[in-house]
Amino acid sequence: MHPLPEKPADPPAVRPKAAQRRRQVLDAASRCFRLHGFHGCSMAQIATGSGMSVGHIYRYFSGKDEIITAIVQRNLEEVTSHFLELERASGNLVQALVDKVDEGVSKAADSERAALMLEVWAEAGRNPEVAMSVQAADRTLRDHLARVLLRASAQGWSEGDVEARVEMLALIFEGISLRMIVHPELEQGALAAMIRRTIEALFAPSTRRDEVSLPANC
Repeated sequence: MHPLPEKPADPPAVRPKAAQRRRQVLDAASRCFRLHGFHGCSMAQIATGSGMSVGHIYRYFSGKDEIITAIVQRNLEEVTSHFLELERASGNLVQALVDKVDEGVSKAADSERAALMLEVWAEAGRNPEVAMSVQAADRTLRDHLARVLLRASAQGWSEGDVEARVEMLALIFEGISLRMIVHPELEQGALAAMIRRTIEALFAPSTRRDEVSLPANC
């Protein structure tokens, strides 16, 4: 099978402007999705928010499905950059993970980001195309996190051990976004401290059940 020909690169003078226009559309769409929901937000509203015409937007995106896919991709690139920092880090990776907790909690607890991600996840539950994009992004993030955990552990974890810890961390940080919607007064400092303890516990040496010492009154 012959490789597909590479897509010709845009002229150097065009690429920065096109990237800027795409960012304008994604920023406007993100605001609109948060305020009105995916289906309540029209292309006309996105056009108004971006300072562009609807026809101009269609030069960069085929429609709202492609816009929401691009939002997922942008979030993926942002989070991936943090995982790459950890993958390349030297020294104690467990401590590096612990040190990232405050930043992770702050991002997950951001009310605007939380509202947008909930709208993305809701649309993924209805729209197979969006679901494929969200699931692909999730697989990429899980793969990155798994590599970080394997490097940080010296215990010879099995694939199942790593996967369970990846899912635990995903549940914690994705769950923060949901909790901030229903409990906006959530105390982030106390939560971050508990998450740091949880991460340290995930890397603590495993103890066999029959070696656990029970209190004398049990």
